[in-house]
Amino acid sequence: MEDTKVSIRERQEEFHANILAACRRNETIASLKVDLVFFIMLRGRHFYLVVFNLKKPSFLIIDNINHTQSIEEVYGIVPETLHSLFCNYLREVHHPKAYEMLQLQPEIVDMDWRTKKNFVDCGVFAMRHMETFFGSKSKDWKCGLVKEGTKNKAQFNFI
Repeated sequence: MEDTKVSIRERQEEFHANILAACRRNETIASLKVDLVFFIMLRGRHFYLVVFNLKKPSFLIIDNINHTQSIEEVYGIVPETLHSLFCNYLREVHHPKAYEMLQLQPEIVDMDWRTKKNFVDCGVFAMRHMETFFGSKSKDWKCGLVKEGTKNKAQFNFI
């Protein structure tokens, strides 16, 4: 997504084709009445999620690492590029929330179980987040993971 050699048009066409392939044949996100769209991202060796909530419009980053830097410093142009591609797709398929989604800025989902030292289990976190996130506010979201520490280590050793 950070490859500047690929034209915007080519990138958008590829994105649209991939979304179509992920949906049922000849259907769109709008026709499927999807509320949440998850994109699993890999940056270096780290997995995290970008989630678009179409029911309650929001543009979310769900990451187990509790970063202190800005979104741009941590994720580069990837979230904004994905947002642009996704919003263009929504406009192309005449999704009723396309314009509203275009106005959004990325937000980090604040979770009690975010970590400062666990750089190994990000894939497990990402899978668990996809299984349990239904668009609720972070204070109401219970994914079954505990805060970083002794219990957290035991939990991941068990998994």
